[in-house]
Amino acid sequence: MPSGVEVETPWVYLSPLAQALVQRAPQDPTADDALLLQARSQLAENRAATAVQDLNRLLQTYPSGD
Repeated sequence: MPSGVEVETPWVYLSPLAQALVQRAPQDPTADDALLLQARSQLAENRAATAVQDLNRLLQTYPSGD
């Protein structure tokens, strides 16, 4: 890759998709994975407090998630 070229992480693109899935289809079998992905994205963006909130929500909403 040429120097000086910035490549955005996939988190930038995946987070809105994960959020939309959790909001629109919370009973979807992959909703727990989407919420985890959203929390990981927030950690990558240095938004730890928001990530912790989503992780707590994950544990409360999907206690038997895979």
